[in-house]
Amino acid sequence: MANEQPFFPDEEYETRLRALRQRMADHNLDGCLVSAPENIYYLCGLSHQGFFAYHLLLVPLAGQLTLITRAMERVTIENQLAGRVQFVGFADSDNPATVTLRSLQQAGLSAARLGVEKKSLFLPPQILEDVVAGLPQATVSDVSGLVDALRLVKSPRELAH
Repeated sequence: MANEQPFFPDEEYETRLRALRQRMADHNLDGCLVSAPENIYYLCGLSHQGFFAYHLLLVPLAGQLTLITRAMERVTIENQLAGRVQFVGFADSDNPATVTLRSLQQAGLSAARLGVEKKSLFLPPQILEDVVAGLPQATVSDVSGLVDALRLVKSPRELAH
Protein backbone atom coordinates (compact mmCIF):
# COMPACT_ATOMS: atom_id res chain seq x y z
CA MET A 1 0.00 0.00 0.00
CA ALA A 2 1.59 3.25 -1.15
CA ASN A 3 1.32 6.44 0.84
CA GLU A 4 -2.34 6.94 1.62
CA GLN A 5 -3.11 10.60 1.92
CA PRO A 6 -5.66 11.73 4.52
CA PHE A 7 -9.06 12.61 3.16
CA PHE A 8 -8.62 16.34 3.79
CA PRO A 9 -5.52 18.52 3.34
CA ASP A 10 -3.26 19.31 6.30
CA GLU A 11 -4.87 22.73 6.71
CA GLU A 12 -8.19 21.13 7.66
CA TYR A 13 -6.60 19.04 10.41
CA GLU A 14 -4.61 22.05 11.62
CA THR A 15 -7.83 24.07 11.89
CA ARG A 16 -9.50 21.28 13.83
CA LEU A 17 -6.54 20.99 16.17
CA ARG A 18 -6.50 24.76 16.79
CA ALA A 19 -10.19 24.61 17.68
CA LEU A 20 -9.63 21.76 20.13
CA ARG A 21 -6.68 23.53 21.70
CA GLN A 22 -8.79 26.65 22.16
CA ARG A 23 -11.42 24.54 23.95
CA MET A 24 -8.67 22.94 26.03
CA ALA A 25 -7.41 26.39 27.03
CA ASP A 26 -10.98 27.43 27.87
CA HIS A 27 -11.18 24.38 30.18
CA ASN A 28 -7.72 25.08 31.65
CA LEU A 29 -6.28 21.81 30.30
CA ASP A 30 -2.64 21.09 29.50
CA GLY A 31 -3.40 17.93 27.54
CA CYS A 32 -6.21 15.81 26.24
CA LEU A 33 -6.34 12.00 25.90
CA VAL A 34 -8.53 11.10 22.93
CA SER A 35 -9.54 7.47 22.47
CA ALA A 36 -12.74 7.46 20.40
CA PRO A 37 -11.82 6.36 16.84
CA GLU A 38 -14.10 8.94 15.24
CA ASN A 39 -12.37 11.70 17.20
CA ILE A 40 -8.89 10.41 16.37
CA TYR A 41 -9.95 10.31 12.70
CA TYR A 42 -11.36 13.83 12.96
CA LEU A 43 -8.18 15.25 14.50
CA CYS A 44 -5.52 13.54 12.42
CA GLY A 45 -7.12 11.49 9.62
CA LEU A 46 -6.26 7.96 10.77
CA SER A 47 -8.52 5.53 8.93
CA HIS A 48 -7.89 1.82 9.42
CA GLN A 49 -9.24 -1.35 10.99
CA GLY A 50 -6.90 -1.41 14.00
CA PHE A 51 -9.15 0.49 16.39
CA PHE A 52 -10.28 -2.76 18.03
CA ALA A 53 -7.03 -2.54 20.02
CA TYR A 54 -5.92 0.25 22.36
CA HIS A 55 -5.32 3.57 20.61
CA LEU A 56 -4.77 6.87 22.32
CA LEU A 57 -4.12 10.27 20.77
CA LEU A 58 -2.27 12.51 23.19
CA VAL A 59 -3.02 16.14 22.38
CA PRO A 60 -0.85 18.61 24.29
CA LEU A 61 -1.94 22.23 24.50
CA ALA A 62 1.11 22.99 22.32
CA GLY A 63 3.42 20.76 20.37
CA GLN A 64 3.17 17.56 18.40
CA LEU A 65 0.42 14.99 18.75
CA THR A 66 1.41 11.53 19.95
CA LEU A 67 -0.45 8.43 18.79
CA ILE A 68 -0.04 5.39 21.03
CA THR A 69 -1.06 2.08 19.49
CA ARG A 70 0.19 -1.40 18.68
CA ALA A 71 3.70 -1.47 17.19
CA MET A 72 2.41 -3.43 14.20
CA GLU A 73 0.49 -0.30 13.10
CA ARG A 74 3.74 1.58 12.36
CA VAL A 75 3.50 1.20 8.57
CA THR A 76 -0.13 2.30 8.51
CA ILE A 77 0.63 5.32 10.66
CA GLU A 78 3.65 6.26 8.55
CA ASN A 79 1.63 5.90 5.33
CA GLN A 80 -1.32 7.94 6.54
CA LEU A 81 0.04 10.37 9.12
CA ALA A 82 3.72 10.96 8.35
CA GLY A 83 4.77 14.17 10.08
CA ARG A 84 1.32 14.75 11.59
CA VAL A 85 1.82 12.62 14.73
CA GLN A 86 4.62 11.10 16.72
CA PHE A 87 4.09 7.33 16.74
CA VAL A 88 4.58 5.33 19.94
CA GLY A 89 4.10 1.62 19.39
CA PHE A 90 3.80 -1.12 21.97
CA ALA A 91 4.12 -4.88 21.73
CA ASP A 92 1.07 -7.00 22.41
CA SER A 93 2.84 -8.21 25.55
CA ASP A 94 3.32 -4.64 26.86
CA ASN A 95 0.97 -2.90 29.25
CA PRO A 96 -0.62 0.00 27.31
CA ALA A 97 -1.02 1.98 30.55
CA THR A 98 2.73 1.84 31.16
CA VAL A 99 3.41 3.01 27.61
CA THR A 100 0.86 5.81 28.01
CA LEU A 101 2.41 6.93 31.30
CA ARG A 102 5.87 6.98 29.71
CA SER A 103 4.53 9.07 26.82
CA LEU A 104 2.86 11.52 29.19
CA GLN A 105 6.11 11.85 31.14
CA GLN A 106 8.10 12.44 27.94
CA ALA A 107 5.60 15.11 26.92
CA GLY A 108 5.99 16.84 30.29
CA LEU A 109 2.41 16.06 31.25
CA SER A 110 2.82 13.73 34.23
CA ALA A 111 1.77 16.50 36.65
CA ALA A 112 -0.58 18.29 34.28
CA ARG A 113 -4.27 19.09 34.03
CA LEU A 114 -5.51 16.38 31.68
CA GLY A 115 -8.84 15.82 30.00
CA VAL A 116 -9.86 12.24 29.20
CA GLU A 117 -12.71 10.89 27.08
CA LYS A 118 -14.04 8.71 29.89
CA LYS A 119 -17.21 7.76 28.00
CA SER A 120 -15.30 6.29 25.07
CA LEU A 121 -15.99 2.61 24.45
CA PHE A 122 -12.38 2.35 23.28
CA LEU A 123 -10.73 3.26 26.58
CA PRO A 124 -10.69 0.14 28.76
CA PRO A 125 -11.48 1.03 32.39
CA GLN A 126 -8.48 -0.88 33.76
CA ILE A 127 -6.09 1.02 31.51
CA LEU A 128 -7.65 4.34 32.53
CA GLU A 129 -7.46 3.39 36.22
CA ASP A 130 -3.79 2.41 35.85
CA VAL A 131 -2.96 5.65 34.02
CA VAL A 132 -4.72 7.80 36.64
CA ALA A 133 -3.04 5.86 39.48
CA GLY A 134 0.33 6.45 37.80
CA LEU A 135 -0.25 10.22 37.72
CA PRO A 136 -0.57 11.17 41.41
CA GLN A 137 0.40 14.79 40.72
CA ALA A 138 -1.92 15.23 37.73
CA THR A 139 -5.50 16.39 37.70
CA VAL A 140 -7.69 14.26 35.44
CA SER A 141 -11.15 15.37 34.34
CA ASP A 142 -13.77 13.98 31.99
CA VAL A 143 -13.91 15.77 28.65
CA SER A 144 -16.25 13.33 26.93
CA GLY A 145 -18.04 15.23 24.20
CA LEU A 146 -15.40 17.95 23.80
CA VAL A 147 -14.19 16.78 20.39
CA ASP A 148 -17.67 15.53 19.46
CA ALA A 149 -19.00 19.08 19.82
CA LEU A 150 -16.36 20.34 17.39
CA ARG A 151 -17.36 17.67 14.88
CA LEU A 152 -20.95 18.93 14.85
CA VAL A 153 -19.99 22.19 13.14
CA LYS A 154 -18.91 21.42 9.58
CA SER A 155 -16.10 23.31 7.90
CA PRO A 156 -16.43 24.68 4.34
CA ARG A 157 -14.35 21.72 3.10
CA GLU A 158 -16.66 19.26 4.83
CA LEU A 159 -19.75 20.99 3.46
CA ALA A 160 -18.30 21.02 -0.05
CA HIS A 161 -17.61 17.30 0.18
